Amino acid sequence: MPDNDERKQDMAQFLELWHSAAVELSKKVGCNVLPIVKYFETGAHSAPLPKTGFAAGEVIPDLCAHIAKADIVIAMTTFSATGPLFRITAETGNRAVSIPGAQADMWPAMSIDYLMLKKRSDALKSLLEEATGIEVSFSGKHVPEGTNLFVDVRGSKWHTDGKCGNPGESTNLPAGEVYCVPRESSSETRGTWPVYSPEDGNVVLLKVEGNKIIDVPGDSRKAVGMRRAIEKDPNCANVAEMSFGLNDAARSGEDVSVIEKEKAGPHIAWGMSIHLGGTVTAGQHNDEVYTNDTPVTVTVHAVYERDGSAARKLIAENGKVVAV
Repeated sequence: MPDNDERKQDMAQFLELWHSAAVELSKKVGCNVLPIVKYFETGAHSAPLPKTGFAAGEVIPDLCAHIAKADIVIAMTTFSATGPLFRITAETGNRAVSIPGAQADMWPAMSIDYLMLKKRSDALKSLLEEATGIEVSFSGKHVPEGTNLFVDVRGSKWHTDGKCGNPGESTNLPAGEVYCVPRESSSETRGTWPVYSPEDGNVVLLKVEGNKIIDVPGDSRKAVGMRRAIEKDPNCANVAEMSFGLNDAARSGEDVSVIEKEKAGPHIAWGMSIHLGGTVTAGQHNDEVYTNDTPVTVTVHAVYERDGSAARKLIAENGKVVAV
């Protein structure tokens, strides 16, 4: 952890605060809190965890096995550990909370009315479960008028997050999204998918066919990075997730951590999907977020095909869920 990286220093202090609070709580409830575990950065969101870690001045020779022994794992990491953690908990039955980019200023988004959030999430999930497709219309900086992406969700299972009370359950914090893995085989997901390149202010107009990114044009930092990722691992071209954030306390904008920002509006992900119930294993999973104050935003309709006719319902407008 570089000494000059202020955000990482803030995250380390936040982790120490949570760990100290957990130790105090353990004295009341009679559980054992293990020492903080650290490991070298993976370099990508949901990338595989390294073989080894470190705790209390000692080397942990098998990090994943060490994690699997715990009943509850709380991960505050620079790069999201959600993918590998969700897979570990599904196999072992322990529970995990993943908070990538954790900061003290996220606290309002984590201190919400979870009963109200569940009510809204369940209502939106019910609206989406009968949909056969999701139409996403993009607008904003450097986005041509009429830019659209159709996401095929035939047969997809919609989920809500925030649940971590039973064995094998895991969640991200802040919580507050309804999500699915799009149809990955014989898929009709197609169109143009704009993603913002924050390093240089450009927009990459991805071309999508059959739920795969087939072209990443341009020489922006984002385009170069995505092409490199896909060349290294073709499964990174997978359209991995369609999601809607419902947390009214979550902040958005380019200076907010993705894990919080994605709870404020819709997002679409590329790369690995197996940890969310899909079939694709990849070296990373990356969320592209579209809220009411990101440079690119979206209006989203659910499509319902019945008896040869199609109906549409407005789900999100200008990066904000309005259906529930």
